[in-house]
Amino acid sequence: MPAPERRLAEIAGTQIAWWQLGFRQRREVVRLAAAGRAHPDPGVWSDARLWAGQMLDSPWWWRIARAIVISGFGVGGVAATASVAVEFQADYAISTAVLTIAPLAALWASRQTSTARLIIRVEPAEANPRANPRWVPIVLLLLAFVAMTTSVAVIVHTARANHEAVFGCPSVPKDARIRESWIRHEGKSGRLGCPTGQTGLTAGGQAYEQTTTGFFTITATVGDFLAPPDFFAVWQANWQTLGEPTSTILADRDVHYVNFERGHISKTADTPPVAVPGNGFQPTQVAGGPCSGYDRPCLVRAERDGTKIHLAWHWAIADAYNVSWQTLSQIDVPSVEVAGNEYTIDDADPAAAYIVNVQACDKRFLRRSICTPAAPYVLTPPK
Repeated sequence: MPAPERRLAEIAGTQIAWWQLGFRQRREVVRLAAAGRAHPDPGVWSDARLWAGQMLDSPWWWRIARAIVISGFGVGGVAATASVAVEFQADYAISTAVLTIAPLAALWASRQTSTARLIIRVEPAEANPRANPRWVPIVLLLLAFVAMTTSVAVIVHTARANHEAVFGCPSVPKDARIRESWIRHEGKSGRLGCPTGQTGLTAGGQAYEQTTTGFFTITATVGDFLAPPDFFAVWQANWQTLGEPTSTILADRDVHYVNFERGHISKTADTPPVAVPGNGFQPTQVAGGPCSGYDRPCLVRAERDGTKIHLAWHWAIADAYNVSWQTLSQIDVPSVEVAGNEYTIDDADPAAAYIVNVQACDKRFLRRSICTPAAPYVLTPPK
């Protein structure tokens, strides 16, 4: 075995032998060494002396690098666990992990060095350990302090940025119900945007406020309702005929529409919205039905099982699929990226109808992905 490989194997073997002594025997070694005595078991004491000599024989920069690398793995593990378990965003998760791991790593490295010095003081190793400077633990503590200070600054900055993202508008909605819903929809950065100051009552007597993304009101039939100015104007002009909305703005291929109690409003790309009294808009595609186009994925299966909706679709080949879903009264649209041709929606409302969109995408290196148009499908609740 070449010398570098043999040296590496010896280092790893010595460290493993020290770990294999177990917590109780290592604690006995430290306790006896602190009293100036060797451990009575020759094998245990030999492993302890070899480990201590190796620890102190390593250069100071290696001890610092070792602590940093080990703490880096710890930060990664804690951050990943926090982001999944508590749904922390990346800034919070990483900063919290640093605040947890950095002081522990510095104290651990300092403790390891102190333990090695105690053992060598009882019986020096055959090879004279290097006279490493005693300021190494101080450097580690300083590095931990810098990391922790930076993490606190990141958490404070992120908290302020998140607050600004919601409340960063010149004003908030005046109506209490609208203000509460506006905050729930993430305020400035959400789908509603900032209030413009224009307020009033709809033809049905509900308070509304105009925002930078349209007119927002809360109706008795659909709850939160956001409509672009052109849809809102047509609705108000035809309120006696249409009544209150029963869905939010939805899309069916190239048509956007809203269903009402006694009709619907629809709009294509280059035409103004039109009020159609009578029946609600009938989407062209339903899950499991015939596919009306071949330029987008075709949903061939949608099975509802209590609060779960199992989806499956056909498409040639794609790097990923964007799957989104919403109820007829939902403004915010959850979305996930799926690798295969199946997905299960959890926590669905068993009594609600859903609009499901499936989009196929091909990813490109350092460029925007190329995606098909979204294929919307209507999933009605089981009877």
